[in-house]
Amino acid sequence: MAIAWFRTRPLTACAALALIALVAEQQMAAMIWPWPHDWVMYQLRLPIFSYEYRDRADELLRVESHTGDATDAWLGDSLVEALDCTRLTPSCLNLGISGDTVFGVLHRVDSYRSLARATRVFLLMGHNDLGRTTDVSYIAGLYAKVLGAIPAGPQLVCHAVLPVDERATDQRTNRDIAALNVAIRATCEREPRARYLDLTEMFVDATGNLRADLHIGDGVHLNAAGNRVWISALRESRVAGAMP
Repeated sequence: MAIAWFRTRPLTACAALALIALVAEQQMAAMIWPWPHDWVMYQLRLPIFSYEYRDRADELLRVESHTGDATDAWLGDSLVEALDCTRLTPSCLNLGISGDTVFGVLHRVDSYRSLARATRVFLLMGHNDLGRTTDVSYIAGLYAKVLGAIPAGPQLVCHAVLPVDERATDQRTNRDIAALNVAIRATCEREPRARYLDLTEMFVDATGNLRADLHIGDGVHLNAAGNRVWISALRESRVAGAMP
């Protein structure tokens, strides 16, 4: 029966086989090559994430389900994930995922019930989007959707994307980061409960690069000293209403 169907509908059969092969290839890539897979899905504007990403997102949902109400919640990428937010507020929930994008945060933010009960939601994201597109207006549009998806109640503290040390990395430029931050700031200014927080001056040296003593050597990720500067900067912030 199946063979006869293939013989009478060769074009349909070929299309079906091609689709099956494409799905199988996508699933294999999602399992074996997570970063390239998610890069391609980003370009296609498809919220289909690698198994590695989905496993981490599922883990955070389990953590959230066993965590009481938190004063602060954090959303973002590896910089957020690596930050010990309890040094700022003992009652906090870190929902950062390494390698995440604004695109990724948008497609998981609705899963977190704790956001509605938080006092503040801190966001630092956009760095990895720049590794996939230089269209800052597109990234800012995604950012606005994330802000809109967070339930009413908490104040939103939107970090400027931190600079990189261009002497140690060529994956991003501080010029692109500055352009994205202009767009993020404009986005936050249109959201009454959002406060834009730019800590760039606390992290750069005289050349405008991320200080070498504040990153792990890759020009991007903060080391322990960098995270201490971050926490201290948050404590000293004068952004209206952003800090206790």
